[in-house]
Amino acid sequence: MNDPETDKKTEYKDNVDCIEVERKFSLAKRKFGLGLIHTKLEDTTKSSIMVAVIAMNVDRLTRLLVRWFFWIMFVNTLQVAC
Repeated sequence: MNDPETDKKTEYKDNVDCIEVERKFSLAKRKFGLGLIHTKLEDTTKSSIMVAVIAMNVDRLTRLLVRWFFWIMFVNTLQVAC
């Protein structure tokens, strides 16, 4: 049968996953204007959402690239100097 402990673990994991998805939607609405879409045509709405998602991905990749660049420049420089 169903173990109550397993059900609680599954429920907890589902809640954590739901929170992560809601956090991404909140970020998209707040930072990338997803909450400001007021288009009339379905295709235009889909296009606007797609542009917002692409902007989120480009923002994330840019942050990762900048972190990697500074890590290469400063951390490796500090290791060579020591």
